[in-house]
Amino acid sequence: MRDAILRILELLKKSEHNFESLKLKLNIPSEHVKPLLEWGEANKLWFKDPVSGSYLIADAGEILLENGKIDELIKSCPIDLPKAKDEVNPLLKDERLLCRIREVMDKEIVGEYENKLLLFLIFLSKDLGAENAQACFIMGESSSGKSYLMHKVLSYFPDECIIWLTRSTTHGLEYFCKDKDLTGHILAIEEAPGLNDAQQYVRPIFSERGLKIVTAQALGGNIVSKIIEVKGCPAFVTTSCSPVIDEEMSTRVWIISTDESVEQTKRILEFEAKREKYPELADIGEEKEAIKNALRELKPVKVLIPYADLIDFPFNKIRVRRDFPKLLTLIKTSAYLHQYQRPRIVLNGQDYVLATFADYNIAFSLAKKVFRPTILGLPEGVLRIYDVCKRLAQESMEITSRSVTERCDYSQSTVQHYLSQLVKARLLLRDESQREYRYSLINAENDALNCIASIEERFGEKEFMEWLSTIMQSCNGCKVNLIYEEIKGRIYNPLPQMHDYTTTEKSEEGYFKHEKEEHDAFQQDACLNVLRKLSNLFGGIIPVQDAINSLKKEGLESPEKVIGKLMSEGRIFEPKSGFLKVLGD
Repeated sequence: MRDAILRILELLKKSEHNFESLKLKLNIPSEHVKPLLEWGEANKLWFKDPVSGSYLIADAGEILLENGKIDELIKSCPIDLPKAKDEVNPLLKDERLLCRIREVMDKEIVGEYENKLLLFLIFLSKDLGAENAQACFIMGESSSGKSYLMHKVLSYFPDECIIWLTRSTTHGLEYFCKDKDLTGHILAIEEAPGLNDAQQYVRPIFSERGLKIVTAQALGGNIVSKIIEVKGCPAFVTTSCSPVIDEEMSTRVWIISTDESVEQTKRILEFEAKREKYPELADIGEEKEAIKNALRELKPVKVLIPYADLIDFPFNKIRVRRDFPKLLTLIKTSAYLHQYQRPRIVLNGQDYVLATFADYNIAFSLAKKVFRPTILGLPEGVLRIYDVCKRLAQESMEITSRSVTERCDYSQSTVQHYLSQLVKARLLLRDESQREYRYSLINAENDALNCIASIEERFGEKEFMEWLSTIMQSCNGCKVNLIYEEIKGRIYNPLPQMHDYTTTEKSEEGYFKHEKEEHDAFQQDACLNVLRKLSNLFGGIIPVQDAINSLKKEGLESPEKVIGKLMSEGRIFEPKSGFLKVLGD
């Protein structure tokens, strides 16, 4: 109960709270809330206002919060709590929940850090209702591990919610799903070619979030019409070797490209060799079952994103009208997964979980590499060729299949195929007047596809108070006990701290340059997260040596260089010699 007591003191120091508000925000068994509050009153940590019925912090509570001697108080005055009937699964209260899930996945899925966690959240979107269920295509070359990735991530979900098909005929899917409610399910089809005949039914399911069609049947020598209705919408996944998918379908799905790098191939071969070298790898059956059980214990709740209108997103293509809701749903899915760690409010009798900055950070960390192929409807391999073409154009060099091949690791036949796809996508124009075709750029993409500004700088305490005021007015002036610090949340990066990126030497030239840029951004984001925590610990001004030591413990490479880069960009500064301060703190 130590953490719960500290949590109450932190909340009451900012604002008074009533019983129901504390019950929502503590995320402890409901049977424990009342005796815990009575214990705090008896020990004069807080008191109850006789008029409003709200709790306020007492002087003794503020002193205890500052000196941290809570363990001594608990030891001298033990808390007598009743046996809880509805203990929350400890995994769901883990502050690094997605890291714990990823660590189990790492034991059977080599690399693919962003892809496997993004896929996990896409599948989990099934629980957010038919209007939020997401769909994705896993794309890559043959033998790149598409099906393996799909099936392994599916294995972390309860069997009863998975519908798996090898392929579907033209009318097979409509009869298979007839009179079924697909809400809360995951529909997985092995290969996209097996989906071709049924796409006319899959597309409207994700547009209309259901399906209602009229079909003709022979009955007693007569042709009669019959209505077939499919209710709800499942999360959906399929795999494909084709670099381009149907335009109408591409706007409705996430495009996930498998890692085809040499480094990933090396990791896979090492993993396969270990499986043959040792009797058996660690059995993760129990750990996987624990994750399944935790997912079963998640409760259906609605999610609000207070800062949704302040998220920067490209708007130069009409298809982003469908792509932006995908990002919002990813944020909501993260909040849903962390529902026992997120602030809650009750509006007109409806319980809402609030998405924090931590959920934004998770969504952006996992999806930033996928936004570009998703918005353009092309896999990463094709876009790497496009990046080479842009660099050749910047250097005023001719763009041909030969010049592009010299700048990348693909064969010339693959390059020719990908250039053709870029022409179809209207990113390149092909001049066929000469024997060797020449290409030119015709549609420069928006740079915003690759970066989304930090939401923390846009949604400050002023914007939070304006949002809170609007919420209370919309609910007939109801009082919502909420403080800005709760919206910040406990930010963590679900990806491994020591990410195995392409080496700097190779990334300085060729089409791996963007991987170095993403690596640098990852290092800076991780550094800022650590510095913000230290800022709270040291009261806003952080000793440089403490910062460097903490960053090294987190596994960041060359923390001095990262700090220097952040200082040069004005994101942190040195208020006095030997100390740092984060901009905005």
